Amino acid sequence: MRRVLLISALLAAFAYAPISLTPTAAQNNIPDLCGSTPCIQVGTFNIKYLGSVPRDASDLRHIADLIANLEVAVLQEISTCSDDYKKLRDILYRKGYRFEAGSSGDEQKIVIVYKEDAVQLLGAARELRVQDSFNDCGPPPANEPLRLLRRPLVARFKAGQFDFTVVGVHLKSQREGACTSQIRRQQTQHILNTLANSEFASERDVIIVGDFNTNLSDANAYQPLTSAGFVPLTHPSRLTTNTNTGTVSYLIPKYAEVIDHLMVLPNNTSEWINRSTFIYDPPNQSQFIEHISDHAPVWASFRTGGADDD
Repeated sequence: MRRVLLISALLAAFAYAPISLTPTAAQNNIPDLCGSTPCIQVGTFNIKYLGSVPRDASDLRHIADLIANLEVAVLQEISTCSDDYKKLRDILYRKGYRFEAGSSGDEQKIVIVYKEDAVQLLGAARELRVQDSFNDCGPPPANEPLRLLRRPLVARFKAGQFDFTVVGVHLKSQREGACTSQIRRQQTQHILNTLANSEFASERDVIIVGDFNTNLSDANAYQPLTSAGFVPLTHPSRLTTNTNTGTVSYLIPKYAEVIDHLMVLPNNTSEWINRSTFIYDPPNQSQFIEHISDHAPVWASFRTGGADDD
């Protein structure tokens, strides 16, 4: 009986073996994209169902180590009442990070994390009061509860001479049929309209960042943004040429593509460092998907030392 119990314990331990990526390896796999230029990193990380799918202490440390490469990170799929979120928040708090959380999206809330000694939060973050339900796809399937969509979480920051607005998004996820693209198009149009009539309207440096749930070939979904002059920093021509960068942000092999983006108005936000957009490439992808997320974090670098353009 004792032998049976021992074997059962060993099997249980190996069933959730810690990911092979160590914090040192995580840091070494990430290039320095600033050189001697004062800069910050702004990015996005969808941490698959954080709080709904449990992580062990090692997983949470790895997640924190990845976030700690950025000065501002927009997180998605966060259950802010969960123990795992509180544990991750505690780890990052000790590293100097502070948190602003949205309230919409049920257990898939948007959270903005920022490093307090590198960027200054200018007032509290708040959600844009955009439309968060649509009938384009008809009623949801019987086995899918009706949930309102996530509203964008917006915050203003200042880093050195660079002041900017971050609009954290998590657009409509995929459902069968072309109507999903139409919903995303309406969402992006509502974001622009509401932003233009908000207290954030005067800031020229606007970074729309997060999980767009579609690749750049979906021109219909992105049309309001591109018509307004926004360009994706995740276009292949803007990715770093460093050999450590990945090529997809959504990692499930069957659907592998870039769906996590940063978009800016290039004439306004000249602080973006050319070819500095980076997609994290997990050293052990299958382990990363199982223990960390089905998304890889994506970020870009912005200069902080030049004269600001208002």
